[in-house]
Amino acid sequence: MATPQGGYLVSQAHRLSSQALDQTLAAHGCEALSGIQGRVFYVLLSSENGACLSEIAEKTALPKPTLTGVVDRMEKAGIVRREAVAGDRRKTRIVLTEQADELAHAYETVSAEMNERFFAGFSDREREELAGYLERIIANLSNQ
Repeated sequence: MATPQGGYLVSQAHRLSSQALDQTLAAHGCEALSGIQGRVFYVLLSSENGACLSEIAEKTALPKPTLTGVVDRMEKAGIVRREAVAGDRRKTRIVLTEQADELAHAYETVSAEMNERFFAGFSDREREELAGYLERIIANLSNQ
């Protein structure tokens, strides 16, 4: 039996998921967010007081130079702002703006729709198994 090409399959799933996310964001009036910006937006929605670039980079797996450009574009669009961290002039937190609050509900709808699309045809057990397998792959690759 031939060994499955896991890296290829994960890459294809990621590519198609990114395309679907961009389309779904646009369909729900979230044109201000690209798929990659959506990943940053999700991290910031999940945090109470914003997050530093290093935290966002860790949670999104985006390289810091790429992330800096993404945040710059989001800031220019009025979705995020940078705030100095009290007590540490070298650190900056990225926080959502009031304009982002308007996008939050639509983004949550998009996220739920993407989750259902991603797992269409999977039983609850299969969803849990797949999530477990993906977590193991992430752990395997993180330990390098």
